[in-house]
Amino acid sequence: MEPEYGDGFRWSTRKWGDRRLRDAPGTFGRMALSSLHRRYLEILEVDVGSASLPALRCLVRAQVHKVPFENISKLYYWKARGFRGVPSLEVYLDGIEYHGFGGTCYSNNPHFHGLLRALGFEARLYGADMSQPDVHTAISVRLDGRRYHIDTGYAAPFDRPLPQDNDADAEIRLGNERWVLRPADAAGRWQMEHHRDGRLIHGYTVKPSERVPSFFAPAIADSFRPHSTFMKTLRLVRFGDGWSLGIQDYCVIRATRAGHEIERLDDRNELIAVIADTFGIAPDKTQVALGALGM
Repeated sequence: MEPEYGDGFRWSTRKWGDRRLRDAPGTFGRMALSSLHRRYLEILEVDVGSASLPALRCLVRAQVHKVPFENISKLYYWKARGFRGVPSLEVYLDGIEYHGFGGTCYSNNPHFHGLLRALGFEARLYGADMSQPDVHTAISVRLDGRRYHIDTGYAAPFDRPLPQDNDADAEIRLGNERWVLRPADAAGRWQMEHHRDGRLIHGYTVKPSERVPSFFAPAIADSFRPHSTFMKTLRLVRFGDGWSLGIQDYCVIRATRAGHEIERLDDRNELIAVIADTFGIAPDKTQVALGALGM
């Protein structure tokens, strides 16, 4: 059963940006979109005219800047609604628009992939290996003879399409962290590395086998087990131009291109207040999530 909303909470996240794109008016029929995909574009505040590289850049930027990476919604739906799965597109959009929610890779990437497909992009959803096979999702878009890597669900500042077919690495830096996209190998696989303070700490390998969202059902079910990362830790992060604000348990991490700082919060009430102020998530929902974590 999908979560329902009945508490009347209305906190729009549209204040987090106002950049729009008007691209070749009339070359893409907005009326061909479903009502949910039209609503998705309105939430992102993007008006797309055609499936072009400028449009893709604007869409990726809007998604990463307006839709946070967070697991409060996952914990809230599970604890309050008994829901174990990925919210439908309608529920996902309700979460963004009214509750300050976003999601993890299992919601952010598949729903964004669906939007790109609806807009006419040649977008493919792939699985990526981390410590286990196919536990992460990623998107690849082919456009004008080139391929671009897109990942809006890695809690990383990937706010632009990253070229996959370059001979050289593609690199993004923020604070004390660095993300490196390696060129594809002979089997067509490509690798993302996450470095912190000069040390490789994480990453994933994308395999070029197109997947449908339901393919990830076993991994999603496993992600609700007590040992799973986002069932035992609190993680939120949002991005802007050259900055990020993240929360990991009781720590607030602020990063810019110039550096980063970490603030340790004193107690649960302060944590709830900071989340409400910076992410727009209502205290009652954060309380449910923290209760699920035993925090």
